[in-house]
Amino acid sequence: MKIVRVIVYATLAGMYCWLTWWVLPNIAFVRLAEKGAPLPDSGLIMFGYAQSKVTGHRVIAGIDSGWAALWTGWPCILVGGVVGLAGGWVCVG
Repeated sequence: MKIVRVIVYATLAGMYCWLTWWVLPNIAFVRLAEKGAPLPDSGLIMFGYAQSKVTGHRVIAGIDSGWAALWTGWPCILVGGVVGLAGGWVCVG
């Protein structure tokens, strides 16, 4: 039983290190303002292009990266996980 605990703790510590140093620094969760928001005096904007012409824009309300992105994006991760589990249950069951 003691070996199982050591394996579980080592796995959790390894996953924590993996998330902290390799995965999360590369993840960002971008929040967009509503469509048709006016162009701000300063800030970030995404533009859409088609045939070298601007087709539209979206104002970026905020960007979270690292652990903040994980806490901001947890509802999306939860929904994706539930859909994936349900799909797997239907296919296997």
